[in-house]
Amino acid sequence: MRDPARLDDPENWSGGFYEFDIELGRADPVRLQSALTVLWAAAGIEGCYADPRMTNRLMPVPLNVSSLEEHGLLAGIVTLLSGRRVVCACTSVEFDDGQQWLTLNLPLGALARTDRRIGAFPFGEGGGPVSLRWRDQLDAWLGTVADAVHAEAGIAARSSGSRLMPGMTPPRSRLACLRSGGRRSRCRGRAAWSTRRATGERVTRRVVLRGGTGTSRLGR
Repeated sequence: MRDPARLDDPENWSGGFYEFDIELGRADPVRLQSALTVLWAAAGIEGCYADPRMTNRLMPVPLNVSSLEEHGLLAGIVTLLSGRRVVCACTSVEFDDGQQWLTLNLPLGALARTDRRIGAFPFGEGGGPVSLRWRDQLDAWLGTVADAVHAEAGIAARSSGSRLMPGMTPPRSRLACLRSGGRRSRCRGRAAWSTRRATGERVTRRVVLRGGTGTSRLGR
């Protein structure tokens, strides 16, 4: 099986992303730097590299806002609860209303190499309730990251099922609010993931599901 932790393997970056989003509030470079630093530590991300899809070699860069702004995406490697190491990426976006988000992206191409059940998620039968068989563990890990980010930075965090690559039509979306200390994090504002149809039309969807502490259950 090919290595899902190879940053320079294009196939690891295929198929869209499974995401963890952090709502930072009004754009503020100081807050963004704090969230970026806390996220890297909380998720245990190894290394910090410029977007490997855009460079001809692995390019280590400082973990700071300047690097994120210059390259648009910072990449590294995380170890999941299963013990498997996979590539990951971090991006940031500022919406028209001035709200800023920081996102941890887990490429589905890499994730599929760690568990055959992931397959072509979120399409086909594998995108339905059966996907909970592998997503529960992944969401539990994201829940621990959310708790750490919330505790250290005091900002809202949430998890989404997937974000598709440009030109792909999304299936029914899934979104869970992550909880911290038994309290549900704020789930308002922009949808956690979006895609653009071939026409260029922006599509955003949000489904808030409720559950116990930790991460709420994900479903249709």
